[in-house]
Amino acid sequence: MSKLRLAYYNLSPELLQGFRAVKEGLENSQLGLQLVELIY
Repeated sequence: MSKLRLAYYNLSPELLQGFRAVKEGLENSQLGLQLVELIY
């Protein structure tokens, strides 16, 4: 079944870089880690 899905992280590494940047930005914000984990 795993063969049915495309490995989007291999197809678009730029997308993952954007996700990582957003995650790091949220973690370094003043929102608090619990809120960030709740919404992200």
